[in-house]
Amino acid sequence: MRAASLIQVGATGILGAFESVHMKNQGLSEAQIGLIMAMESGLMMITALLWGRVADHTRRFKVCLAIATVGMVFVFGWFARAEDFGDFVVYGLLRGIFFTGIMGLMPALALANLDPLRPGSGFGGYRRFGSIGFIWAASIMPLLFAGISTMALVAMAYLPVSLYFVWALRDPTGSTAADGEPESPLNKPALGLFLVAHFLACMSEPGIHGFFNTYARELGASMEWVGILSGMTGVIALLSLGYMGRLADRIGAARILVLGFVAQMLRMLVTSFISDPNWLWVAHLFHGFGWAGREVGTLLFMTALMGKPRLGMATSLMMSVRMAGMMAGALTMGWLAEVQGYPLMFRVIAGCVTVGLFALGLAIRARRTKAQPTAG
Repeated sequence: MRAASLIQVGATGILGAFESVHMKNQGLSEAQIGLIMAMESGLMMITALLWGRVADHTRRFKVCLAIATVGMVFVFGWFARAEDFGDFVVYGLLRGIFFTGIMGLMPALALANLDPLRPGSGFGGYRRFGSIGFIWAASIMPLLFAGISTMALVAMAYLPVSLYFVWALRDPTGSTAADGEPESPLNKPALGLFLVAHFLACMSEPGIHGFFNTYARELGASMEWVGILSGMTGVIALLSLGYMGRLADRIGAARILVLGFVAQMLRMLVTSFISDPNWLWVAHLFHGFGWAGREVGTLLFMTALMGKPRLGMATSLMMSVRMAGMMAGALTMGWLAEVQGYPLMFRVIAGCVTVGLFALGLAIRARRTKAQPTAG
C-alpha cells in the first residue's frame, strides 16, 4: 500500500504542482488556464462517483485501478506534448476521467487491507508515503530534470510500476445486492450534514497554498521564502499523519474531526491578522490537525457512515465533494481578494469553516441517534 501510494502521488503530484506553470509556459492566458482547471474539477466531481459506483458494484477495485493507471499513462504523454489551448483541453478531459480512478479508489483499497482494529493508525502510515511522493514530485524532480515535459514523461514511465504493488492487495469484501444480501440502510441525515460540513471545510483548501502564497508575495515575501513555506506543509504532513491516525484510533474519528475543523478555522483567522511575511509560518502550525487530522478523520467517519459494501462510493464521494468545495472556495476567495483584500477573504473563509463545524456537530449527533456501527 505504501509503495503504491508513494509511486502514485509521486507521479500525479507533478500535475498538481506544475500543470498551470506548463500551460503558462506554452502561451495560454490566465483565463484559458482557469477554464481548463475548472473543467477538470467539474468533471472529477462526476467521475469520482462513477468510479466508486463501478468498483462497489463489481468488487473489482484492482481492475478499476489498473484501467485508471493505463489511462493516466496516456494523460502524461498527452500533457508532455501539448502545445496549444486545444491540446490542453483534451488533456483536461482525460485527466478529469482517469485521475479520480486512482486517487478516489486507492484509499478504499488501502482501508480494506488495514487492520480493522487500528484503521486510523494504518491509514495515517499509508497516507504519509503519499506525502513523501508529493515532496519528490514537487521539490526533487525539478532539480533532476530541466523541463516539465521531461518530468511528465518520466512519471509516465514509472507510474505503471505501482500496479505491481496494487495487485498484491486484496479487493474489499462485503455483502452487496448482487450477493443477494441487502445493504444496511444509509443514515441519510448524518450523511447529508457531514457532506455539507466537508464541503464548507474544503472551501478553505485553496487558502492553504494558492491564495496563501499569493498573499505572502503581496506582503513582500521572496520566492525563496514562499518555497520554504510550501515545503513546511509537506514536512508537517509527513510528521503528523501517523500520529493523527493513532490519535483517531484512541479518541475516535468524530473528535479528531472536531479538532481538525477548529484548527482549520484558526489557521484561516490567524493568517488574516499577519501582516509581516516573516511570521506567516505561524499559520502553518495548524496544518497537523487542520489538514492531516481532517484527512484521516474524514475517511474513517465517512466509511463508517456508508458501511463496508459502499467503501468505494464513500471514498469517491469524499473526493467529489472536496473538488466541489475547492472550486467554490477558489471562486469565492478570488473574488473577495480582488474586491475586499486578503485579510477579509481569510476571515470570511474562516466563517465558512465555522459553519461547517456546526454542521459537523449535527452530523455527529444524528449518527449517534441512529446508533450506526462506527469506526471510532
